[in-house]
Amino acid sequence: MKIYCPTCGNLIEEGVECSECGFSMEFLLAEMGSAPERSPGAPLDWDDPEGSHNTGGGPEKPHVIPPPKKKRTKKTRSAKFSLEGGMTYLIEEEKPTKTFRIMIWALRQGHNTLCITRSNPRMIRKKYETGDARIIWLSERQSPNEETILPNLETMANDIVDHADEYEEALIILDGLEFLVDANGFDPVIRFLRQMVDAISDSDDVLLVPIAPGALEDRQMVLLRREMERLD
Repeated sequence: MKIYCPTCGNLIEEGVECSECGFSMEFLLAEMGSAPERSPGAPLDWDDPEGSHNTGGGPEKPHVIPPPKKKRTKKTRSAKFSLEGGMTYLIEEEKPTKTFRIMIWALRQGHNTLCITRSNPRMIRKKYETGDARIIWLSERQSPNEETILPNLETMANDIVDHADEYEEALIILDGLEFLVDANGFDPVIRFLRQMVDAISDSDDVLLVPIAPGALEDRQMVLLRREMERLD
């Protein structure tokens, strides 16, 4: 029988360790003092809570203590995303909610993450479990509390390429494409994106570029979709 892992939500076989987060029902029950010792490879079997046994000839009814429910204080339910190294993905969404969900999933899998975003990093950390992700605020003003970057395409290109060169299987997020177009014009931005797509394709990293539907002209969206793989 398959059940949902209470830790990450991954669908697993009952009694089998979760391949996503390593959760083990047997380990949990043992820690709670509810699972008897058993030899390696033996089938799972629970005695009743009082230590008595069924003597009526029928099969014993297992006593299972349900695992504690995980509090979902953050909107970061773990899910498996199909991402391929060396790819740049375009995510069309009003707000970068899915993009940040992917970031949290990648962090839980151990992938180093760089996030350049128009949102204040403090607000992102407040809403999501960002761990040790490097979050840079894309802004025209300096902040005494956060790492910031101006909408300078050359500077951003250097940061992205340096990160891709330094880390294997890294996740890089470029949130704020509309802001870059306003500050630099579309033609310089599409040239910048083509350079980033080429740089990422020569690595095992992944680049995510969210954009709000309707933020750019139809012709401009056609060019973006041509350069990047759409992630629905």
